[in-house]
Amino acid sequence: MGTGKQMADGPRSQSRRDFLKVVGAGSAIAMIAACAPPGTATPSASAAPVSQIKRGGTVTIPNVGNPNLEDINNDAGLIGLVYQSLMEFRASDFNDNTIVGLIAEKWEFASDATSLTITLRKGVKWHNLPPVNGRPVTSADVAWTAEYYLKNSVSKVLYDVVDRVETPDPQTAIFRLKRPSVSFLGNLLDKRNRILPREVFEQDGSFQKRAVGTGPFMVKEFVPNVKTVFVRNPDYYEMGEDGKPLPYLDEITSITQTDGQARLAALRSGQVVVDSPTGTQSASEAASLKAGGLTIAEGIAVFTRNLFMKLDHPVLKDKRVRQAIMIGIDRDGWIRTQYEGEGAYQSFVPLPGWGYDQAALKTKFKQDVAKATALVKEAGAVGTKLKISGLAAATAGLNSKGAEFLAADLKTIGLDVTLDVYPGMPQLLQSVLNPAKFDLLLHVTNGNGVDPTSYGQLWSSGIAAGGGNYASIKDPQIDALVAAQDKEVDATKRKALVRQLEDYLYDNAILAPLAQPKIFKGRSAKLKGANVYHGSQKWVNWQRVWFDQ
Repeated sequence: MGTGKQMADGPRSQSRRDFLKVVGAGSAIAMIAACAPPGTATPSASAAPVSQIKRGGTVTIPNVGNPNLEDINNDAGLIGLVYQSLMEFRASDFNDNTIVGLIAEKWEFASDATSLTITLRKGVKWHNLPPVNGRPVTSADVAWTAEYYLKNSVSKVLYDVVDRVETPDPQTAIFRLKRPSVSFLGNLLDKRNRILPREVFEQDGSFQKRAVGTGPFMVKEFVPNVKTVFVRNPDYYEMGEDGKPLPYLDEITSITQTDGQARLAALRSGQVVVDSPTGTQSASEAASLKAGGLTIAEGIAVFTRNLFMKLDHPVLKDKRVRQAIMIGIDRDGWIRTQYEGEGAYQSFVPLPGWGYDQAALKTKFKQDVAKATALVKEAGAVGTKLKISGLAAATAGLNSKGAEFLAADLKTIGLDVTLDVYPGMPQLLQSVLNPAKFDLLLHVTNGNGVDPTSYGQLWSSGIAAGGGNYASIKDPQIDALVAAQDKEVDATKRKALVRQLEDYLYDNAILAPLAQPKIFKGRSAKLKGANVYHGSQKWVNWQRVWFDQ
């Protein structure tokens, strides 16, 4: 097996810049640190004078409903309590994508990106509960988990690139890949990917009846779709700032709250100590929470809004018309009307540190009605009737209000645009997405929020319309650039390839990125050490949280 120059030491606190230098010539982690430009990582938010830290206590948090115990593995608000991944984002601030080890201590890609070697941290044990009874976690558990996901789970896509997992010793797992894939490391950080104990599945046939993991908390009580009570794991392996085993809290009760306004009311009243993982996109709502004494974390979320164009449409196949649409949109007005003025221009690869920065975006996507109108006229497309398909009711920027805004802008450049909206996703899927029948489509980009290649792949010919390539793009140049990104282990070279892809998408007006909303996440001011991350891969680092009662 080829190797990088050095191993990446994972345990807790390398900056992104140092981390990229350490991993095989600055390699594999490059795509994971996607949401923070080099050098922006900050010390752990949990760091506090030992004298201030208070151990013990119970807090209550919300969930959106868990019908069985397997579901807590997918609930973003509960991630990391019971089950853990090999590694995670440190998330010391809203956009901190520094990678830190959990079950994994070290990881390295081969120089040709065809294998990834994981060294497990010593001392990690399963919960001291039947049927594992506190045994050590080994590489065999990593291999079994990969096999389980490939055979039994909707998470199969996370391991599709894996040919096999070798376990030369209990502390080492080697992922042999079917093709070079630096982006595979992003799959290991996906919220759906948690290391699982095979004994539970062998006895129960599923993970719905028992939740036994390696995390800082164990399940004490479970009432489906009502509540789950988690109690401190006395054998947890990480140490706190006071030199004693984590976690600081004794117990966490998670109650089901499906109504967003009721959840916010519970946060205001102190019934729960955090908002849901998705938070709110309403600046006025966030201001109200802050005025009520709550702590608000805020930042630009990796929630995307795009106007897709059907490239084989008789008029839209003309690049001039697509370019006109791309620069005919008032993105400042969009942010003002759709996001209450709180948002940012969006790139094709909407991960800061990878895509165009805000200065470049505001230059490239500055509304130019005169130029757009001239392009439409030059293409002989004045008065062309087009429909914008989308959802009637959805989150900000994805609803009929957003479609109406775009239609009005495009009418000013000479296009006759009307709305084609649907009441929900099932109807949109059936009528528009899966058959790819639309002129213009207001929709999201379903990248993983972690790795730039996950966005480029959505525009490659290997992805069907229903899988995210909504415009059925088949372009050899895009395919080649995406494949080259996934092979490149050098961070600087990989970033250059991402930029080449963005330039190509822009020059050919393949789609029109719009703007990303700011997201606000509220929590009790008494909740200390709570790291808050921008995406749903992680919400709060519950093992390091303490409550100032």
